[in-house]
Amino acid sequence: MESDRREGRSGVALAAVLVIAAVLAVAGVAAVGIWLTSAAPPPTPVVTVPAAPPPPAAPAEVPAPPTGDPLSEASPNGPLPVIAADGRASWQEYARPFDRNDKRPRIAVIVDGLATSATLTDSAIRDLPGSVTLAFMPYRKQVGQWISLARESGHEVLLDLPMEPSDPAHVDLGPNGLRTTLDVGANIGRLEWMMGQASGYVGMVGYEGGRFVGQRAGLQPVLEDIRRRGLLYIDNRAAAENAASAIAAEIGLPFAATSRQLDADDPGRDAVDRRLKEIEAIARQDGAAIAIGSAEPSVIERVAAWAPTLESRGLVMAPVSAMVAREPSPKPLAAAPAR
Repeated sequence: MESDRREGRSGVALAAVLVIAAVLAVAGVAAVGIWLTSAAPPPTPVVTVPAAPPPPAAPAEVPAPPTGDPLSEASPNGPLPVIAADGRASWQEYARPFDRNDKRPRIAVIVDGLATSATLTDSAIRDLPGSVTLAFMPYRKQVGQWISLARESGHEVLLDLPMEPSDPAHVDLGPNGLRTTLDVGANIGRLEWMMGQASGYVGMVGYEGGRFVGQRAGLQPVLEDIRRRGLLYIDNRAAAENAASAIAAEIGLPFAATSRQLDADDPGRDAVDRRLKEIEAIARQDGAAIAIGSAEPSVIERVAAWAPTLESRGLVMAPVSAMVAREPSPKPLAAAPAR
């Protein structure tokens, strides 16, 4: 009996030992796992490297627009007029057709200062007959579009050339007016900026300029550049002391001068009508006359009413290009001044 109890206790003890051993074995495995986990180097992280952005594209070189026009050349200011290789010039190619064999006294009318008021510009293009020459200031972005519309309506076109007046303090020439205080290169740069704002015009007409045209040293290079580019020039008689006519004759510049300012001192309708009658008298006496008037409602209205009556009185309206010599004698010109 006693031996049975001893065997029972031994079996229990052995079972306990086995249980404890099993527990320790499990604990040991876990500990080894923990040790291995802590001792092993961490897994290499997966790093996603974004693709490098493409290098910024180099700014494209903007080529000059291929106009294919032999009467223009590219410039930073836009296409500038030039005499074509075959001798063609803008003042002839863009001229309104006119029968130069017509012996009747000729009258040309220029309405200038356009492209400063959209309303008056549209009115001049729409309401004036195509035989009236229109002159545009070069500062508005729409000037090229207006000139195209004017030409489509049959008008011959000029660019206004703002120049320093006798009283500069009371006249706004815009940012690129020609001035006696600038050197030749600066004034030529301003002239060519204006030329580059549009195309299809036959030449330039003086705008103000009483002081500028009185100084031959500044005026001559400007007229030479106009001549070199195949344009004509219309003098507005802004000053009594004016070398424009003499310079034009010396260099072979297609040239004419105005006879009357339609709205000088008085833009009223009656005053405009009186000056139109004076223009008729000058044309009958001299064979030709040029009137110039600002883009004022009274000028546009009275010229529109008067122009259709001329033929019945033996007169003919002509574009301003018909007032200059068809083939002025060419003169060699010096190279354009450096700027």
